[in-house]
Amino acid sequence: MTEIRQPKINLQYIATICIAVFLTFVSHEFVHYLTGEILGNTMTMNLNEAYPVSGSYLQDWHFSVVTATAPLFTILQAVVFFAILRRKNLPMLFPFLFTPVLLRCLAMGLSISNPNDEARLSRDAGLSLWTLPAIVCLFLIYLLYRIIKVNGYEKKFVIWSLVLGLTFISILILANQYFLR
Repeated sequence: MTEIRQPKINLQYIATICIAVFLTFVSHEFVHYLTGEILGNTMTMNLNEAYPVSGSYLQDWHFSVVTATAPLFTILQAVVFFAILRRKNLPMLFPFLFTPVLLRCLAMGLSISNPNDEARLSRDAGLSLWTLPAIVCLFLIYLLYRIIKVNGYEKKFVIWSLVLGLTFISILILANQYFLR
């Protein structure tokens, strides 16, 4: 049996996590923005939100469509990187699977005080506020778990990825909140 070479937490990996967090955030919000624009709304965005300049959408149903597209894109990102990592063990790409999991699970947790995308869609569909967020998070956690097992990543690597991911997410959110509004 061949021994699985464990990935290293080095400056290159730390930079990759930072890039993955930034690109995942920006692409998620850009999909909200782009969907709104395609539907004819004049949109604006920052690192953590996209919304119509006027404060309301041209049609009520636009809100649901704009809300749904970005989580779907983020889920698609996770599925694509799951497939890549399943085919080829490239630990430097692990943050591009791990970050969508973190973001959607954090969004679910924050829905206690401010319902995020899946929670709003769940509520608007007449479901519990937690139904869609739970389904999305469980699915993404399953993908993450499978890659960790298939590629034989040690707990230390996963925990450091979590700590670094949460750190960069916190920095990005705080920067957006205090400097980019």
